[in-house]
Amino acid sequence: MKKPVEEAIYLLVGQIVKPHGIRGEVAVKSLTERPDLRFQPGSELYIGLDESSLQKAVIGSVRPFKKGYLVVFENFKDRNQAERIREWSIFILRQDAAKPEKDTYYHHELVGLTLEDDSGNELGRVRAVLELEVYDLLEVERKGGGNYYVPLVDEFIHEVDPAAGRIRASLPDGLMDV
Repeated sequence: MKKPVEEAIYLLVGQIVKPHGIRGEVAVKSLTERPDLRFQPGSELYIGLDESSLQKAVIGSVRPFKKGYLVVFENFKDRNQAERIREWSIFILRQDAAKPEKDTYYHHELVGLTLEDDSGNELGRVRAVLELEVYDLLEVERKGGGNYYVPLVDEFIHEVDPAAGRIRASLPDGLMDV
């Protein structure tokens, strides 16, 4: 069985939306289920346009704001500096991520796994996990090419085993044809 693809070194946890005020604050949209762990004074994060241009940023202060936070990073003390980081992404190191609860997985842990039916027949390889409001979708690449989508729900997914590199599922007739 093939191993999962190499995991990302960083995990995306937020997005800098825009500067706020004149003292270096930026509005931040949280993209993590545990913002209480990530957005605290003293937290070390990595910010940049993408993973190839990251720089360390330490939170100096943080306060709730609308559906996110207002954050001041220690190295960005005025509006001009805050403007420079507009729309940058916020990451943490993968090893700093909180351990998921039993039977829950980070999206990056699923990408690259083989999707199999309950008999062990390969149905494809997980290319991505797409977040929807109701449930997440696995984007699965067929062996012969082309993609299809599988809802990440207990009704279809019976076992997730990252160590073995597989996800076991029973799919309704026609789902792979959509």
